[in-house]
Amino acid sequence: MKPRSELEFAQVDLRDPSRIAEVQQLWQVAYAAELNWHRTWLQAWPDPALKQVAYPPLQTRLDQMHSDTAYLLGARKQTGRVAPAPLIGTLGIDMQHGDGGHMITSLHVDPVFHGQGVARALLGSALQSTDARTLCAHVPVGNAAARVAFGRMGFLWHRQFTSTASGLPVLELRWHRRQLDALAPIQIRQLQPREQQLHRAIRLRALRADPDAFAERYAHIAAESDDYWQQLTLGVTSQMSGVVLIAEIDGRICGYAQVAVASVPAASALLRPGAGDAIVAGLWVDSSQRRRGAGRALMAGIFEWAHARCVATLELWAPAHRSDAMALLAEVGFTDCLATASIASGADTPLSLLRRALPAPRSNASELDR
Repeated sequence: MKPRSELEFAQVDLRDPSRIAEVQQLWQVAYAAELNWHRTWLQAWPDPALKQVAYPPLQTRLDQMHSDTAYLLGARKQTGRVAPAPLIGTLGIDMQHGDGGHMITSLHVDPVFHGQGVARALLGSALQSTDARTLCAHVPVGNAAARVAFGRMGFLWHRQFTSTASGLPVLELRWHRRQLDALAPIQIRQLQPREQQLHRAIRLRALRADPDAFAERYAHIAAESDDYWQQLTLGVTSQMSGVVLIAEIDGRICGYAQVAVASVPAASALLRPGAGDAIVAGLWVDSSQRRRGAGRALMAGIFEWAHARCVATLELWAPAHRSDAMALLAEVGFTDCLATASIASGADTPLSLLRRALPAPRSNASELDR
């Protein structure tokens, strides 16, 4: 197997004649190899009608690229030189595809670099750089190499049809962003004191989606001033008061958790932990990202924070009707205290008190040896 190339990617400006000339030079080489391969494949195909198919000339494909392609992603082999290396692969995307997604209009790789993962690298870069929820690609049925490249990047079969342009049987493959989301790691970080606008946006978003996520009403806090949110954010992010954790996937926020320590006054008696305790004052995960581990990741972050501050017990009031939330909390060690109450959230939800005792921090070996 050939060694894989270290690649760099850049968007190719279709309005720049010099860049188009470079693209055309690559395509002439790649297209000649592709045409040769297709002629061999068509002769082996059992349908006699396909043996008469005239494969579209290169100029037709270039004209189509100019009219349909919104941008072209180019790959070069890294050389360390000041001057850019020649293009070894291109991938074109039409951002105005009719079904609301984007269409991959072309994928060409220099034959010298076949088998080195250039096609998959181009696809991976395109998936990361586009905001489209769906990407579509049309691949001739006999192009096994292209099918493998698309398949390894998560494209799935959608339908088969006969191309009106070439007369060839074509597979339509589709990729959905949720497949990339499913592979992306969940990052947990702390809310910072100056992020009051982000704090406000998350709380309002959570209460719109799940009125029982926090002990407050959406209409009430939505009307609060910027000064209120600035003071609230400074309070909840203080080292002495607790912590606010945010869960992110590829920079997109998917969850939120707030913990308050015993010394912090609370507006509701339900949110007043005992001495040496802390209470989880809010826990929310976006419904589109549930069952992916964001809730467990947030709880792991809470436990890490609690251990570092010698918190003996964690408590929280959970909506009893939410079987998924109750199952998650039981899984991470919370037990039902058989105490119930209702809280004036947007849903006026009945809540159950759950508690988990945390082990005391262990002394390290150097302390034991003294």
